[in-house]
Amino acid sequence: MIDKHELHSTWPVYLKPDVREVEKDGFHLTVERSYTCYGPGDRVAAKATLKSTNGTGSVRSYEMALRETAVFRRGPGSGTKSNVGPIVHSDFIGSERLPARAAIRIGLSDTVELKCTIPATHTTTTVVTAQHIEIVYTLAVRATMEDGTELVIDNIPVMMSNWPRYVTVLSTSIC
Repeated sequence: MIDKHELHSTWPVYLKPDVREVEKDGFHLTVERSYTCYGPGDRVAAKATLKSTNGTGSVRSYEMALRETAVFRRGPGSGTKSNVGPIVHSDFIGSERLPARAAIRIGLSDTVELKCTIPATHTTTTVVTAQHIEIVYTLAVRATMEDGTELVIDNIPVMMSNWPRYVTVLSTSIC
């Protein structure tokens, strides 16, 4: 087995803050992360802040989900017709739902930390440059209001490493 070492989760390229925002019906949802790459056993964490910019309402819940999507493309010599599309397989790796009963008035906000743990046995990495397979990880964060309105930030990219954090820390300190 040959391992690729560009996905160590503690490398500086993955330690940049990431902020995503969406606005809908007088409410503004901001999602912040401290880093973007995770490995087996890591806790994926995001801070969600819901602020009223032009309305009053109550937030019912916050949710975060980490999804793995694998796309398999058939190549020449696979014995199938070339017009057959790719096979797409998608799984949830982790999620969290937090109930909330916070009333939010104009100018006020509510902040929660959402988190989920990647299983220690999960070792499939992000693959985006291969010809026949692509594996991507995305995070979705949702705030649901009492009236059913949802503010969603979807397709937040996540890099997945096959290296646990303790191995990454050791290998980057040696290099």
